[in-house]
Amino acid sequence: MSKNEWKILQKTTAFKNKFREIEDWLVQNHQGKKANYFIRKGNDVAVVFAITEDQQVLILRQFFVSSMKRFVTLVAGMVPTGTDPLEIAKVELREEAGCEAKEWIELGSSLRGKWSTGELYFYIARGVEKKFSQDLEEAEDIDVEFISLADFKKILKNFKLQDATSVAGAYKALDYLGEL
Repeated sequence: MSKNEWKILQKTTAFKNKFREIEDWLVQNHQGKKANYFIRKGNDVAVVFAITEDQQVLILRQFFVSSMKRFVTLVAGMVPTGTDPLEIAKVELREEAGCEAKEWIELGSSLRGKWSTGELYFYIARGVEKKFSQDLEEAEDIDVEFISLADFKKILKNFKLQDATSVAGAYKALDYLGEL
């Protein structure tokens, strides 16, 4: 077998609820050895770096149940199978922050991780304006804030943006904008 000849021999659901699914994959590796791996089945996620005409960056101060703390994040949301990630990005910007954007820029995508399925889709929303009230889900506790681009870069540099998905989105956006 060559390095590319890994095979999935069997998939079974180990755990599933409304928010998470874990599969047990029996895999044969490139050396012919078999092993079980637990893979998190993840939806794709749309991540939005939102910025106003006067260079104010939209940040969320969002409560994370997993840490029982509030963290700075970017707008993001799960993309249901068969749905356009850009459409979800627009919906999430409106629901989580009550905002709309004049322009959308696609920045590409990345894998969620070695042990997860799904992709992260990154966007810049330009010309963002607050136009609506938030429309949050029951599991969301989010405060919206606009800060200067300089202050956002300090947050990023000082590791105050701790959600890996938001960090990746921030670096992709700042690189695109020539602000790294």
